[in-house]
Amino acid sequence: MNDQNRTFSRVPTRIKGHARLVPGPEVQPMFSGCAACNLDITSDILAGSGFPPQAAKLLSAMNTKIDMILGHLDQQDVRDDYPLGMDIVELSAAGLKFMSERKFTIDEHLEAVLILSRYPLRMAGVVGTVVREESWNDNPLYVVGFTNLREQDREAIIQFVFQEQREIIRRGKHAE
Repeated sequence: MNDQNRTFSRVPTRIKGHARLVPGPEVQPMFSGCAACNLDITSDILAGSGFPPQAAKLLSAMNTKIDMILGHLDQQDVRDDYPLGMDIVELSAAGLKFMSERKFTIDEHLEAVLILSRYPLRMAGVVGTVVREESWNDNPLYVVGFTNLREQDREAIIQFVFQEQREIIRRGKHAE
């Protein structure tokens, strides 16, 4: 995440992630994404179905509840497969900064699953290398440069960063 090479916007954040160590920077990710996480087919299906509006509302609410339950189960599976906890404090489509109870070393490779949103569940998988260590409030802060990132995960991160930047701008306008 060198300043001269930065081509993606970055944003301060405070999201959770889960990681596992991997043998190299180009390892095939174990996390294959959450294909159903970004689908909202309920509206499309119900719009032209002829269901009474109240029945459509009920089905939509049930769908939301089921998504929440499945999201919780998915997160438990992720914690089992990726046992190293991460508190991500900065994110871009090129890398991230995080804190962890585990000590990491420069050039250590990891695969991580980022929890971009809990409800609705949005996750992104990345493979990266620890490129440097910084300090934040007397705690180690690790900087990771992404080395292997699927296009759908990169797009999810870009959307997250864009949404966070919009929120920062809104908060700034309301403070004036």
